[in-house]
Amino acid sequence: MLPTVDESARAVLFLKHNEIIGEMLYTEFEAVLDAFIPLPNFASQSLQAVYIELNHRFHLTVAVFFLIDFDHQGFADRGWNLPIQQLVESAAKGPDLGSGPIRLACYTQCPVQWHQRSLWDPDMSPGRNDFTLIQRTIEANKMGVAFKKVVADSPPVADAIPTLTSVEERRLERGWLEELESELKAKLYRSFRNRLANTLKKQRLRLATLRNKQQKRIELLNRDHQARVDQYRTQIADLQTDLETQKSLSEQVKQTLDNQTHKMSQLRQFFEERLKSTRYTNDEQIQLLNQQFEAESQARVESVTKNLKETVQLREIELMYLTEQQSNLLDEITSLKHENAKLQEFSGDRVIDKLSTSGISFIAYQVGLGHINVNRDELTEYTQNPEAFAAAKCGVSLPTYRSWLDHFSKPRCQAIAKNGNVCNRTIPKINSPLDFHSGESDRCDEHRENKVVNFRFGQ
Repeated sequence: MLPTVDESARAVLFLKHNEIIGEMLYTEFEAVLDAFIPLPNFASQSLQAVYIELNHRFHLTVAVFFLIDFDHQGFADRGWNLPIQQLVESAAKGPDLGSGPIRLACYTQCPVQWHQRSLWDPDMSPGRNDFTLIQRTIEANKMGVAFKKVVADSPPVADAIPTLTSVEERRLERGWLEELESELKAKLYRSFRNRLANTLKKQRLRLATLRNKQQKRIELLNRDHQARVDQYRTQIADLQTDLETQKSLSEQVKQTLDNQTHKMSQLRQFFEERLKSTRYTNDEQIQLLNQQFEAESQARVESVTKNLKETVQLREIELMYLTEQQSNLLDEITSLKHENAKLQEFSGDRVIDKLSTSGISFIAYQVGLGHINVNRDELTEYTQNPEAFAAAKCGVSLPTYRSWLDHFSKPRCQAIAKNGNVCNRTIPKINSPLDFHSGESDRCDEHRENKVVNFRFGQ
């Protein structure tokens, strides 16, 4: 059914790398959401899309910039349930694209806070303006949008038109010209104010989108920095553990070597004294002593070798026992996981599937993230370990997130003072896990400076 000139046409555009890669009417998009129509060209992709409304002059009047995922077959994400009409009704004003300021909902101008992560900001930089790209696509009208004209009733023709004298006509013409001049001045002034207001709105929106992009870049850099810091700390801890192990083994080997050297020195001294005492005896006695020395040395070596072999065999038996015990525990854990999965499958999954199909969103509040939208596939992960789920969403490791939680709930210095007690001095609270560094953010200024000084002297 064609919309009239007083109504708006609705459509959805798909964008990628500042290009329109797909466009369809909203009724077709609803069929895609209902899994009636797949889009193979969009398989296994997360795309930027925009819901638009246009009037009979093909001017953009409404724009909602949202994100949507497609599976490997090209079907839209079944858990996607963004309330577009609700966002349209509560959307703020955007730039003027020919028919007055549009209604705009994007990441920067999101009327519903917990849906902000499902939206994105348009690019308004010169040469890459998404609004210009959308307006050109609308004017091309490849979707074949048409409007039904409404025929207005013709005004009745008057039977007799009264005439005026030339004097009255000049008076009326002069008054009409003055009235027209004042009306044109008022229109020009209003037009100038509207253009100035629209320009200011465009610049404010562009500044807000640029600020959000820079903030996202900063968060991404912070996540990367935190991940590298955690990785380096783990590597340092592993190297320190290996170093301590090597030191311990070196000490053991050195002690064993010293003991063996001492024993051999005592034996050598003993037999040298015996040789000295029997120096004047015959060769047979010397030969017997040499044989006895070799036999005793061989016996001692065999005894030590036997003891070492027995020790190695005992360690191998213990290792086999531990390996078998570990395998049994792993099998038991796997069995318990299967049982847990079956219990979850036959307990709450059906209810959750019904709620998700009905369009109900699962929203949770987590410290450091605020309100987050939990998808159907993420419910099990969230319920098993909310802290690990929140840490992954924040882009930090679980130990770092837990350390930040302790700091957030109790912002006090955790350094050990000279008297052996915790400093416990109140410090500024870090509101974001990405900005928190264990051992630095949970220290007061005094202990943070002492740590830097100790580190420099340690080098």
